Amino acid sequence: VASSSSPKDNLIDPSKWMTNTNFSNNKSITLITNTQILNADETVSLVKKVLPFGLTNLQVREKSMDKLSLKKFLHKLREETKYRCKLILNGSIELALETECDGIHLPEISALTSHIIEKKPSNLIVGRSFHGLISENVGWVENFDYIQIGSVFNTESHPNSKPMDLKILRDSCNRSTVPIIAVGGIDQSNVTRLMQYNISGIAIMRGLLLSKDPEITIKSINSILNGGAFSNE
Repeated sequence: VASSSSPKDNLIDPSKWMTNTNFSNNKSITLITNTQILNADETVSLVKKVLPFGLTNLQVREKSMDKLSLKKFLHKLREETKYRCKLILNGSIELALETECDGIHLPEISALTSHIIEKKPSNLIVGRSFHGLISENVGWVENFDYIQIGSVFNTESHPNSKPMDLKILRDSCNRSTVPIIAVGGIDQSNVTRLMQYNISGIAIMRGLLLSKDPEITIKSINSILNGGAFSNE
């Protein structure tokens, strides 16, 4: 049991991972960071702008940032998002706990190791990327709070990879026992195409990072996903 002063106490209950207390059927919107596209200060500014309009999760994915800079970046983001938006780190569980993140995100090649299990508080969210079909007999799925599947559309993050057949997304959503988040090349112009599938939300990078009017962009996406019902204001 964590002490009263532990940062673990501030982690959000994973049962609310893809929902919020007011609109439990809402689809989530996850912003994935990339400071090679939008620098750290500009990203913090962007988060401030879009938070009131439906941003539910902020996924920090900074492969080339040094540890000290990443720690400072996470602290700034935590200040802005605490109690308003879940902060998920693509990185070590130690750094996630130190910076009061709500969870960690693992790449497809990673497993839920004993190291993570031993250090993981019960309320720490753990998600994972996956790029194929989730079949009915894949037992590992239940070890995670969500699965992020893609790329569903062409994306500059993976320029040499073709987008998946959306039948894979459909079948995975129908078979999975945990929430499915669609990712890869999603923006304001194509998110409507995903509404026919039983996704729990979408993850977006360039569609928001490069938007000339990010408030309008996220409002539009939120309106398509949820009828504009959810707000963090």
